[in-house]
Amino acid sequence: MKKILTILSLTLASLAAQAAQVDVGFTLGKVTSSSIVLPNASFEVGIFSGYTDATGLGWFSGKDYNTLRASWTSFTEVSATPSLTKTDNVGQFYGSYDLGSTALGTRLFAWVQNNATPSASATAWAVLSGTINGTDDYSPVWLAPSPTEVTPPVIEAATTYSRIYSGLNATLVPFSSLDPSGANLNFNLAAVPEPSVASLFALGTVGLVALRARRKS
Repeated sequence: MKKILTILSLTLASLAAQAAQVDVGFTLGKVTSSSIVLPNASFEVGIFSGYTDATGLGWFSGKDYNTLRASWTSFTEVSATPSLTKTDNVGQFYGSYDLGSTALGTRLFAWVQNNATPSASATAWAVLSGTINGTDDYSPVWLAPSPTEVTPPVIEAATTYSRIYSGLNATLVPFSSLDPSGANLNFNLAAVPEPSVASLFALGTVGLVALRARRKS
């Protein structure tokens, strides 16, 4: 009897370990930078403290990068091999993530940046999620599953059903080569503003700019 109970408890523990997970992919489209494939972006999955669906897109209004990062909690990737997160130089991403104690029905987000290490100095970034209870196949899975669910939900972020909740120089562009619902996340670096004089002084380059101007004249 003790042996049976031990096996049962190990089985339940194994199921519990598998339950609080979600698979998130960007496979029907690509992450691009000014239309050039970007394989070395950072790709995170997580939640925002203080966000509710009642506040919707308005919750992100007026919040800059640092404010959003302060309320962001990213999930731990638990893919069998860490390299699964980024596939071979094609700008596509896929991974399994541990939701921990995230409550059932909590909205999930994907945060993508145009450089490998998340930082406020990133010139382009986007926070993605999707519609909830919509008519498409991708809508409900942006919600955290029950802790007892043994089959991790699969979220395809690279679809036209996703939307950008907040971001900088980022747009979702329909991409039908793989699937009619596919979308590329394009970071438009051409939209990055010219550096100010103050920032040029900080970088020690204002003299170079002035010299270049004199040479042109």
